[in-house]
Amino acid sequence: MENNSLVKFENESFLPAINQPGGELMPPPAATVQTLESFNQLLNTQPDAKEVATNPFSDNAKYLPISFVQMLLDEMFIGLWETKNFQYKVVANEMIGSVTLRYYHPFAKVWLEREGAAAVMIQQKKGSDITDIGAKIKNTLAKDHPHLLASCIMNAARSIGKAFGRDLNRKLEDNYTSFYSDIAASESITGAIDWDMVTTRAQLAEIWKANPTMQTNKQFLKTFQYQSGRIKK
Repeated sequence: MENNSLVKFENESFLPAINQPGGELMPPPAATVQTLESFNQLLNTQPDAKEVATNPFSDNAKYLPISFVQMLLDEMFIGLWETKNFQYKVVANEMIGSVTLRYYHPFAKVWLEREGAAAVMIQQKKGSDITDIGAKIKNTLAKDHPHLLASCIMNAARSIGKAFGRDLNRKLEDNYTSFYSDIAASESITGAIDWDMVTTRAQLAEIWKANPTMQTNKQFLKTFQYQSGRIKK
């Protein structure tokens, strides 16, 4: 697949089954591997820097605010997402919770789930002991409880892909590659080469120069490195 700025899909009829003229329920064609990988590439684009915020109470950790997360869920999954199993408990002056985020994959046409967990502080009067429940600021749970749910949703959404802020605070991060498409593309080239006839590094160099679009293909590189290792001159 070409690396264009706009991701293109082989099959854009990705909505759930709809009523066609005549009243018949006609599901769209099944997605191809390439379509699924293209969508995964979209899910793994970095979020817009203008939408990223920092938390001054957590070493300026970066995060994607809940409004952007919810809108991205609406956009990516056509509004077909929901939460369930929201659970929480109070530990000292904190509430810890978890939630299940469900979303409908528009190409695989299945419901998927991600678990999210988070903790938020219950606001207390300044200087209070954390075990002093009586020091809780009046009506603080009216905002602390929704804050916990939002934090759980944000945490669950991060596991979907980079677009939801997955790697914002990681020192080491990997990048998504189209694994199966890369294999197919590599095999279409390497399978047509008679490697027994490739006996010199000069011949290898010619193969390399003849395939510039494959020079970032991990599967092609593995094959090329293996063949390079067996040639001594």
